[in-house]
Amino acid sequence: KTEAIASGQQYNGAIPAPEVQTNTDSLLAVVAVQLDESVQTAETQYIKEDSFTVLTSQVNQQDNTIQWTAPDQGNWIILSFYMQSASDEEYPPIDHFSKDATQAVLDFVSEGLPAVIVHPSGILGPYDSSGNHLVQLVHDYILGKLPACVNGGYDFVDVRDVADAVISSINNGISGESYLCTNQYYEVQQLFQMLQKITGRKPAKTMVPMWFSKLMVYFHQNYRNPFLQPPLTTSYELYSIPEKITFSHQKAKKQLHYTPRPIEETLLDTAQWLVCHHMVQPRPLGCKI
Repeated sequence: KTEAIASGQQYNGAIPAPEVQTNTDSLLAVVAVQLDESVQTAETQYIKEDSFTVLTSQVNQQDNTIQWTAPDQGNWIILSFYMQSASDEEYPPIDHFSKDATQAVLDFVSEGLPAVIVHPSGILGPYDSSGNHLVQLVHDYILGKLPACVNGGYDFVDVRDVADAVISSINNGISGESYLCTNQYYEVQQLFQMLQKITGRKPAKTMVPMWFSKLMVYFHQNYRNPFLQPPLTTSYELYSIPEKITFSHQKAKKQLHYTPRPIEETLLDTAQWLVCHHMVQPRPLGCKI
């Protein structure tokens, strides 16, 4: 982040660089946010979550500089977000979802680090071209490539609702607390039935035995084949699916104002995004989207 930029003041300089720089740094976004001075402390800066202003398109790609004038109210800072490759050996990534990583954050909280932890369930939603298993499931359903499904289900949540909760946790979360950002339990077959209404495709009627699904995932994870498509699940997900596990997000609802949308809306938006962005090409015959 930059130093505080006073209202009406022009910033003309370099965008903030990563605290830990690697050879794989890739700029994702640059934003300006207004400081919430009503709750400022000597150690911590708070921001107004409704003040986010995206500046990415204004960055000079040649030298990573930006020229920007702060609005006429309050003090502002500029933040940069980067992606770093998981293959970097000098600074390997942390498994942020593991029990040990979570405990490490909580240990730092006890030493004064202001941090909250957000635990999402199965994330699904539009705007994801990175290979998310659940987005791939919707993609393959539209193309009619899913003649069968696994017997079981899980709690599925919209990625946009999780993102809103993460932003809200900055100002509304209590340091050291954890929040479940979930939705509700759905059978995999229920998702297929919803997708049938959206796309016009018939749902899969064949139920694949769990032992067969686990075998396919095992072979993919242990015997890589560049010509095989990645499986639509992981060994952990298959471990969770057979049991009807339910979660409560009441704590996040109360403290983070978290309100997950119906999964039907998520599936519709995801399917429409895939079609509109030509990730399903050509549009299959019989598809209603």
